[in-house]
Amino acid sequence: MGQLSLSVPAPAQVSAVMTTFRPDDRFPDRVERILPQVGGVVIVNDGETADSVRKLNRWFAGKKDIRLHHNTANAGIAASLNRGVAVARENGFRWILTLDDDSVVRSDMVERLIDGLKGIRLKKPVGIIGMSWTGFDEIGKRAPAGEDRAFLEKRGIITSGSLFSLETYDRVGPFREEFFIDSVDLDYCLRARRKGFAVVRLKEIGFVHSIGASRVVRFMGIPVLMEDQKPFRIYYGYRNGTVLALECLGKDPLYSMAFVVGQAKKFFRIALFERKKAEKLRYAARGLRDGWRRNLGRRFPGE
Repeated sequence: MGQLSLSVPAPAQVSAVMTTFRPDDRFPDRVERILPQVGGVVIVNDGETADSVRKLNRWFAGKKDIRLHHNTANAGIAASLNRGVAVARENGFRWILTLDDDSVVRSDMVERLIDGLKGIRLKKPVGIIGMSWTGFDEIGKRAPAGEDRAFLEKRGIITSGSLFSLETYDRVGPFREEFFIDSVDLDYCLRARRKGFAVVRLKEIGFVHSIGASRVVRFMGIPVLMEDQKPFRIYYGYRNGTVLALECLGKDPLYSMAFVVGQAKKFFRIALFERKKAEKLRYAARGLRDGWRRNLGRRFPGE
């Protein structure tokens, strides 16, 4: 890898890229929380419905420092991220902050990320830095400020709340569009690490992030968190995760082993506790099969 010229950005040099799929009516409030912290916001609409287009145009069309892009079809999270990065680049930005449409950021999250980046001393450049997050039943609640400003070097961090430069993006390559959804963030982080970058997560909580529908069940008195994902999400998780585990066998075998153990545990949780378990197990098995066969891309139009 050639010499890097990575620097620490000023907030005005950062563009937030927010991908959205059929946003709820509180989405404008979440955009307003990040807008004062950055130089601009790019919103990529992947909802492919006329209602989503109308709402987003009503909320954001013509707004200063907000650039709105509508995908012509549901292209997936990776393609939407790549489009958002391209729009930010076209408008002169060199740093990107990626956010999901349900993330509620602290009023000083970008400042915390930049301060964290300044304070990190590693033997390799930091390619991606993110903040820790918390989940609340009420998404509008503000995340509490953490006291520990330390960081952890990770194999992967979630897309939402991640900051990186276009120089890093150009070295690592675009987000993996053939994955469509799920494991897009982990794949990107694993590729960044193979390119010699560090992937870092600050311990301090920076935003509230929805973990979707979930419930707690008890097994022999032990609480078990059930995500209750839709069957098609289970499919993509097993399929894309299988692809990554196979690709990492010779490069990061510990990750491959961890994936196998994690997916085996998930399989048994579904079998024991999930609703619609037969359907979900069929989707999981199909995902494993397609992962082995590398049958990628969008599989379930309309989802």
